[in-house]
Amino acid sequence: MDRIEHIASTLPQKGWTKPEIDKAVSILRHAPEKKSDVIKFLDQAMYWILLLVGILANFIISIVLVPFLLVLTGPILYGALFFLGVVFGTMLDVIVRETEYLQKKHFVVAELLIPAIALINVYMITNLSNKLAVVLQLQIHQQPWIVAVTYVVAFSLPHVAYKVLKKPSAHAAASVY
Repeated sequence: MDRIEHIASTLPQKGWTKPEIDKAVSILRHAPEKKSDVIKFLDQAMYWILLLVGILANFIISIVLVPFLLVLTGPILYGALFFLGVVFGTMLDVIVRETEYLQKKHFVVAELLIPAIALINVYMITNLSNKLAVVLQLQIHQQPWIVAVTYVVAFSLPHVAYKVLKKPSAHAAASVY
C-alpha cells in the first residue's frame, strides 16, 4: 500500500464521502506531473543537500567522539557510541524517510553511502585519537574497527528497525493520519 492509498483508507473514518476521496486521490496522484521544472529541480536538489548534510553531520559526530575516545573505555565508551549512533541515526532516518518525493534508488544510496562513510570516518578518527593519546601520554588505546562498527551498527539500527516494523496493523494504520 503506497502512501496515497494509506491516506485514502483513513479518510472514511473522518467522514469523507467516496467522491471526495476519489477526487483527493486523483489530485494527489497527478500532483507530481503539475510541478514546474524549478520545483522538480529543487526536489532533486533537496535530496542531495540532505545527503550532504548527513555525510557532514557524520563527520562532525566523529570529531565529537575524540574526547570520548581519549577518556572513556570499555562498556561506558561503547554505550556512549551506541547512544550517539542511535540518536543520530534516528534523526537522519526520519528526515530522509519523510522526504516523500524520493525514489527507491535514492534510499539505496542513503542506506549504503552514509553508513559506509560513517564507518570510514569513525575508523580514521579513532586512529587519530590513538595517535593523540600517545602524544598526550595517555594510557589509552581504542580498537578502531570495533569502535567504528559499534557506531555504524547503532547508527543503522533505527532504519533497520523501521523497515522491519513498518508493516502496521489495521488499527495502527487507521490512526496514523
